Amino acid sequence: MLCVCVRVSHVTCLQVVERYLCWFQSTKWVFFYPQGMLKKAKEKLSNSFEISPASRAKVRFVCHDLTRPWPLEDASVDLMFGNLVLEHLETLDFFFVEAARTLKPGGKLLVCELHPFKQYLVRE
Repeated sequence: MLCVCVRVSHVTCLQVVERYLCWFQSTKWVFFYPQGMLKKAKEKLSNSFEISPASRAKVRFVCHDLTRPWPLEDASVDLMFGNLVLEHLETLDFFFVEAARTLKPGGKLLVCELHPFKQYLVRE
């Protein structure tokens, strides 16, 4: 099984690496991060006591511009998470075209755009 996690920014996203790997330890993972987050994500993974070395070996971090073709083969992804990413893209069409291209038939795309802090600001 191949899962892809697409993140653009936000420091708390580093906790996502640990959670996903604990939940799906038999899965291969690809994480897309911006350059500034890549080093932190790798450090978080290497310092984790909850994730086995075998699970760590199944992780690949990629620094990639999500507005360019993704470095994934067609129909190769079982599950894709998009967390707090859409608001950072000028146009959404390409994101969904690439997700559709890379997902296997029956593959799932989960997108979460609810940012707790921004929700709080809107209420004030």
